[in-house]
Amino acid sequence: MTKLKAVMELLKSSKVKERQEGLISLKEAFSRDDAVLNINEGRAWLVVYQALFTAVTSEKVECVKKAASGKNASTGAAALRRLGDATSAVRWLVERSNCMLTTKVLTPLLAHLLQMMVYRGQLYAPLALDYLKTIKILLSWTPHMEHIDAATWINIAELAFNIILDDPIKGNFDDVTGESNDESMQTDVSAMYQDDSDEGDDHEPSTSTRKRKRKAREHSSTPVPGTMHPTKSLKVSPHHSVSLEQVECASLLALLFRSPTAPFLSEDVPNLSFAILSRMTRFLGRYPGDASLHHDYLLALQPVLSHLCLNRTKDVENFAHSTWNQLVGLWGTKNKRMKESLVGILRTLFPFLTIQHDLQKYTWADGVYKLWTLLSGEAESRRGLDSLSLDSLRLEIIPSATENYGHGVFVARTFRAGWHFDASQALAWAMMELQADCANKLVDHSEFNYAHTSDGEGSLGKRVKRENPIASLLHSIQLTTASGVRTYHLQVLLFFIDRHWSCLHKHNKLQEDVMNTLLRFVSVDDPIIQSWAFLCFAAIAQSDGLLSSPAFQLPSVAPWTAVVARGSAAWDPVWTHAMRRANVPVVCRAACHTAHTLILHSKILLTSQRVLIEIETLAKDLDLQGPAFPYDSVCMFLAQCLRVASQDVRLYRMQLEEKVLSWLLDNWRIGAGQAVKDTSGKSRMPLHTIGDILGLLESICGTPKRSDLLCRMLLPDCAIVELMEEERKTKVIRDFLLDAKLPSFRKEAVTAGCDGLIHSSVNGELTMDSELVQPRGRERRVTSSLLKAMESLVVEWDTFKETNAHPTAEKLRQSLDAVVTAFAFETLLVWNGMRCNRRVLQSAGRVMSLLAPLLTDARWTADERMLILHALEPLVVNGEERSTNEEWEAMLGPDLGSGIRSHTLKGLKRNLSERDHSHTVRRLFQRVFWANADIQDAFSAVSEALRESLRTMTGQLRQGAQDAHALDADGFGDIMTTRTGLPTQEDAAHDDITAANRYLADLCITFLATTPVLRSSSADVLRDRELTKLIVHCPADRLLLIGNAVLRSIRRRVWSLDIVVLNALLDKLGDLLDLHSHSRNVGLQLMAVDLLDSTSHFWLQKSNADTDVGVHIRELCGWLSHNMMKRKFASWKMRDFASQFFARYIAQDPSESLWPTVYRKTPVERPSTILPMLNMDRDIRVRFRAAVANARLFTLARFAGQNSLDMYNTTKEGLTKDLSNYEQMLTRTLCLGNIMVVSSAVRRGPYWHLIEAAFHSSQYLAHIQATLTGVSERLGLPNLSDLFEAYASQIAYSIRQASQNVCILPPALLGYQDRGKCAEATFRLFTPTNVLAGGGNSEAVDHGRRLFLAHCAAAHKTAADGLQECLGDLIGFQLVFWLDDGRVDCNTPPEQLKKMLKDKGVDLSHEQGFNDCVEQNAASIAAAVVRSLGDQDFSADGPIMQAIKAHDSSHSAQVFKALSKYRTLDDFNLHSPNLPAFGSSTVLRALNWCISLAVHDHVKAISYHVLHQLFSEVQRSPLVNEQIRLLNGISLLVAVRHEDFQESTLLHTLIHEATSLLAQADLVQAARSFLEWGFTMYLLTSQVDPRFPDVLIRVCAQAHDYSLATDDVQIANIGKSLLHWIDRQALELCRSSKIRSQVMNALSAWPHQPSSELLSVYDDITADGLSIILSDFRIASNKFRLVRRLRDLAEQGVYDRAQFAKTDFWRLKDFIPTKDQLQPGDVDAFASLLIANNGDIYSFGSEQPFLQTLRGRHRRSAKKLQIESSPQRVIVQTLLAMVDGNSPQEVSLAYSTLRSVVSASSSDMLLLQSWPVESRTAL
Repeated sequence: MTKLKAVMELLKSSKVKERQEGLISLKEAFSRDDAVLNINEGRAWLVVYQALFTAVTSEKVECVKKAASGKNASTGAAALRRLGDATSAVRWLVERSNCMLTTKVLTPLLAHLLQMMVYRGQLYAPLALDYLKTIKILLSWTPHMEHIDAATWINIAELAFNIILDDPIKGNFDDVTGESNDESMQTDVSAMYQDDSDEGDDHEPSTSTRKRKRKAREHSSTPVPGTMHPTKSLKVSPHHSVSLEQVECASLLALLFRSPTAPFLSEDVPNLSFAILSRMTRFLGRYPGDASLHHDYLLALQPVLSHLCLNRTKDVENFAHSTWNQLVGLWGTKNKRMKESLVGILRTLFPFLTIQHDLQKYTWADGVYKLWTLLSGEAESRRGLDSLSLDSLRLEIIPSATENYGHGVFVARTFRAGWHFDASQALAWAMMELQADCANKLVDHSEFNYAHTSDGEGSLGKRVKRENPIASLLHSIQLTTASGVRTYHLQVLLFFIDRHWSCLHKHNKLQEDVMNTLLRFVSVDDPIIQSWAFLCFAAIAQSDGLLSSPAFQLPSVAPWTAVVARGSAAWDPVWTHAMRRANVPVVCRAACHTAHTLILHSKILLTSQRVLIEIETLAKDLDLQGPAFPYDSVCMFLAQCLRVASQDVRLYRMQLEEKVLSWLLDNWRIGAGQAVKDTSGKSRMPLHTIGDILGLLESICGTPKRSDLLCRMLLPDCAIVELMEEERKTKVIRDFLLDAKLPSFRKEAVTAGCDGLIHSSVNGELTMDSELVQPRGRERRVTSSLLKAMESLVVEWDTFKETNAHPTAEKLRQSLDAVVTAFAFETLLVWNGMRCNRRVLQSAGRVMSLLAPLLTDARWTADERMLILHALEPLVVNGEERSTNEEWEAMLGPDLGSGIRSHTLKGLKRNLSERDHSHTVRRLFQRVFWANADIQDAFSAVSEALRESLRTMTGQLRQGAQDAHALDADGFGDIMTTRTGLPTQEDAAHDDITAANRYLADLCITFLATTPVLRSSSADVLRDRELTKLIVHCPADRLLLIGNAVLRSIRRRVWSLDIVVLNALLDKLGDLLDLHSHSRNVGLQLMAVDLLDSTSHFWLQKSNADTDVGVHIRELCGWLSHNMMKRKFASWKMRDFASQFFARYIAQDPSESLWPTVYRKTPVERPSTILPMLNMDRDIRVRFRAAVANARLFTLARFAGQNSLDMYNTTKEGLTKDLSNYEQMLTRTLCLGNIMVVSSAVRRGPYWHLIEAAFHSSQYLAHIQATLTGVSERLGLPNLSDLFEAYASQIAYSIRQASQNVCILPPALLGYQDRGKCAEATFRLFTPTNVLAGGGNSEAVDHGRRLFLAHCAAAHKTAADGLQECLGDLIGFQLVFWLDDGRVDCNTPPEQLKKMLKDKGVDLSHEQGFNDCVEQNAASIAAAVVRSLGDQDFSADGPIMQAIKAHDSSHSAQVFKALSKYRTLDDFNLHSPNLPAFGSSTVLRALNWCISLAVHDHVKAISYHVLHQLFSEVQRSPLVNEQIRLLNGISLLVAVRHEDFQESTLLHTLIHEATSLLAQADLVQAARSFLEWGFTMYLLTSQVDPRFPDVLIRVCAQAHDYSLATDDVQIANIGKSLLHWIDRQALELCRSSKIRSQVMNALSAWPHQPSSELLSVYDDITADGLSIILSDFRIASNKFRLVRRLRDLAEQGVYDRAQFAKTDFWRLKDFIPTKDQLQPGDVDAFASLLIANNGDIYSFGSEQPFLQTLRGRHRRSAKKLQIESSPQRVIVQTLLAMVDGNSPQEVSLAYSTLRSVVSASSSDMLLLQSWPVESRTAL
């Protein structure tokens, strides 16, 4: 240290010579690594650097002095040289000590470097280059980049831009000066250099001057002043020379922008994104064709765009328009890596360039056409990118069900990435997709005729209509002779078909041209061309098949359906071609793929006879000349053929399976020396997976259970894959931002709960050995062939072992696959109940024991090792292992809080649970696999090899000589020593965590953690002890490699956690988070949250809360909360993941009781407080997640007992109100939409706040409409208008209060086609609010009046008509309002009431008094009054009950109690209903007043009409809360008017309507209460209602349906209790002699076995009685059921055969129900009855007329009354029958029609006396 102090002194000296000595001594002192390592104290380094800074400053002062004094050149040069030595010493020391520096040193160091570079407002050239390189070295070490704050980041970026663009060096991002002039400059430059930017020749002349300039620039001792007036560059040539400083700055920008914590969205510099993008634009204007900076420029641009394209849409759109042509101009580069960056950037900008604006349509066309031309020329170009190769694709048809979820990247509808898919193939794929998208846009554009000139460059006004790109593509395919070029064009066509075929439906001619062109090339000689043509056909067939399938016939597709019918005429020749080529060696793979696609859609596309003939032809010659090899598509095609053959008798007899099996065993190359090689002799992977082979074997053997193993393809680790992965994940956000599209609910995946391994369902699946049967012949053939293959492999690998030869990775992988296939097939046999062949298992086990030692061979590269170990994946993976960082979900699905009917909710949820089925099936198969002892033994060596690999990766090997060698070859380095020496740019803190290593660690841990679980038959999970030890002893810095895999296993509960492991993980994390090198590492921070998230099920247990682990966990939670509140997490990923964790935590602990309240003595917030704050996060990706997470809080509010309305207000406060902030407004829209889906309690709030935005800005209309449509889909509403109508009265009030007008909203937003329809539908809902609701001030009343008149005009009504139509509602609501207000009471004179109404704008006609008006409209007024009941509590001491007791007799209270007998408040989560809503006592007073004013004789009629209207509304309302409100109103009415219900018509109406309610499970208890009271009243009445048996049968039938529900225990229990109840009621009713016969009639059609007490009644039923029931038109329900009793009587011989043959047979035939309601028992009984009667039926030729049908009754009555003329009676009779029908919609419609008909007829005309008594009263 003393020596070091001396060096410091020398450096600080004022003497030149001493400073020079100091620099030399410094270099000596730190040239040894241990000297650098010895100083590990940050302050010591600071002292060293400060001394060095002093030296540099002194030298700089000397130089400046010399330059100013103008001394001779040599002294100036010496001073400059010394300054150079000092600056290079700084750079050298930074290189040596970079990894040792902490933030304490980093901050002053960067400050010094930035300060010294600038002198007198200019760049100080002599040290600029060195210092720029020093900054770059510092920031290349990731931890330093993570530690610089936003301000420093911005300063460095500003400096770099200023140097590159020659701006004033002190210029800030805040200054927008100069940029406006620059913009004009840039457009000019782009116009000048548009056409020639991709040809090199133009730039040649300027090279010599450029070289000269560069020299002059580097050696000048004073800086050249920056161009203060950028406009000058208009006059000079825009080819600027590039200095070395600018080159450094470009790579520095690339480094800064690629940092995961880059503050592009910093709130301190609001226009930062705009400033960066405008400088990026100017860069291209300044250096249009110079390549030296472009590589770094593109590397810097990609991360800028990936951040800003979602967060600053408008800026990125402007950037796309201003730079597109220059970027496309860079395509001519020879540099492949630049092309990769360019493809990524153009893909990102493409959707922004082509956004359609109404004003400027197609401004993008020139740019897109330019790109299309360049990409099309790629095939001819010598240095073009590679095109796709067939071998790198996997040909399979992706099921359409996975349309939205599960679609990875590089997955098209009929093909996906396969083996040998490397980085160049990925780039080719990305480019083809881009080209296909260009074509799609240009096809659209070629339709658009240029009536006007666009403002692009070039020929003014002479714009030609461009050729359609698809037409020109077909032209190129036909004209070109080079095979490679034609292949390339066919591939582009394939991608176009895959992505945009349906867009060509408007251009039917084009589709025909494509088909014809392809047909020509299917029969050319070149097999490659043939293959690609077949692939195109497969893609078209898939697209046509899907669009014509019933599932896709949505309204949106309707216009095309006529066009889609490209039937068998077009497809039969293709099918024939494909089948003929299925045995041609090179073409068979593609041909089988096309044939397979066509078979899948054969019902739509082919003639069935043709299909069978071709399959038969193929089968005959299969063993002689079948396909060349079992490729992926061949296996699937043959399996599909076998499925078709099994359904055709002729083909079934041919035993196709035997032929396919012989073919497979001949052509499937497994065993020794059979590895697949390519033409050069290098071994390749065969083009199939084990899943393909097993699938075919399963079809051949016809096994009922299929293994469906998951065989994933590995994607290369390259930039384009990452980019496309990100594109796919953010697609939901981008679609919403740019196109206002949300994923449709039908296909959307909703994440299920925890996926534990299902133990219960598994245990029943494992069959005992004793139950297994011997395999059949086919299975035995497969087994013996597998045995032969295994034995030959044993011999081959033995030889390898003896000669110690090193096989290729592909060879080893193929042998592993063969062994896994053998094991899997034998397991399949056991799973399907057959014995497996133990010799095969043992032989395969021997091969495995020979292969296992090779797995850890040090000579494999990481990629080869991935390929080899990937073979084990299907044995442990089942498809639910998605990453923790889920894709974004745009909208939640509905749940209980949504307040919709339970059967609707169940139907919506059913869509979501289907996909988990395949996961479960795979898991079951894997359990059977691992239960086998031979297989367990065979894999024990593999498990050991994987443990060994893990030890190697985590540096836990016992270090011996050969291990050290193994490590180096592995590319892992010696991990335990600290790195020193020169850290390169790649050498970050976490450098060896490559994708390959991460995958390997992941696979090893998943395999070792999962296999013990799959082996164990009990639920207690066995742990791999070695693995536990490995994890506990893993060095902390290796945690980043294995941590995520361990946590994923814990999250899926595969690996059970214990305290020791959790403690070890927490300790390691704690240590790492304290280190400078890791504390800001985003990956590590994410892992900390992942740890909390994955282990929450463990630490949330009360028993673990008080242990040390609990304390540690709370500390970590406190750290998270504290940093989230203080906005310390710079990375959006961290905030995003934290929000996911918070949401999951609250779901497990709704009260948040286990969350810490303080962290390091400062109070911390709870997750439920932090989540609403994230709605204002600066990054849309976080807000998008928060929109869903905040809505989830409402579903949990019920459990935590919080008030939803308060929560909503808090959430709403956290949403933006700034209409100009586009992206924030969109996430606000989404958040409100999600709250609407999940909470019916607050729905009206977010609904209004969504619509409110539409009044203020038309910019968001499309997004609001998309959101509302999404909400209505998720609530199961058929139309968007249903949602509006459900809340219309509430919305009307809000619109009026806000002084808006509903008529200015676009009708589509509310779900209507046009204004007229909208006005018509909402007229009655809006008018009462517009006309009445006061609010006191005259302003509001006037506005309401104006709204009413506007509404009348839109609905084409006069104001008087409008008032008349709504008079009942108006008076009813006003009455309740006045009573509530205390303005009137029962004694208020009518004249005053009439005047008060007039003040409100309701002017009653002169001759009509108020009382007359009430008398005439009593029913509608009473209905309005009852409808406004706002109390939801119907319990015995609730407000409704209290009001009844206060106003009425105690008897009414008893009736109300009886009407709510079976209901409880817990049946549904009740909340306050929609406006208008008033208290029970007010409603009761209004109702009594209304009834007192009515004519006494009309009172029962009022009850009748009110019942009909209210029940009809109950059936219409989609919201259970509103239904319950109406039922409370009905109960109130019935209770108050209970004495009226002795009238049989009223009682029948109540009972009949209550029966209809039974169809809805939520209302069963209410219906049951109504019915029980109704039955009690029926016993007391004197009249007998002939329709009564039908009611009993309907109730019982509905109860029986419920009891049969297999998928819902709750519903089944409701059904069972209802059945017991109806049996008891029937028994009670039997006690009355007059009703007993009716009950007997009902019992004969009882759908279930009656209870023992009822059986005595049941046995009294005779055959004559049954025949009478069959002929009784009043009993309509479930009549086919009588067949059972008739059969019993026939078998007893007491049933007249003639009666059956003449009439009963025909009656029964009339009553056969629909297929879904038909019960097998009834069908059997019908058959037995026919047999018992020997099949005798009379009058087979002429069917017996049934005198009791409606038509029969009409004809009889017409004859009786002798009146043929008027059809009125017939119509009334039909309507009456419909009012008693089963369909609520029909009943409601028939009632209102009947009301109109009768009101228009006199009683004389109706001949009332001639009607049966039950109809007479109703009429």
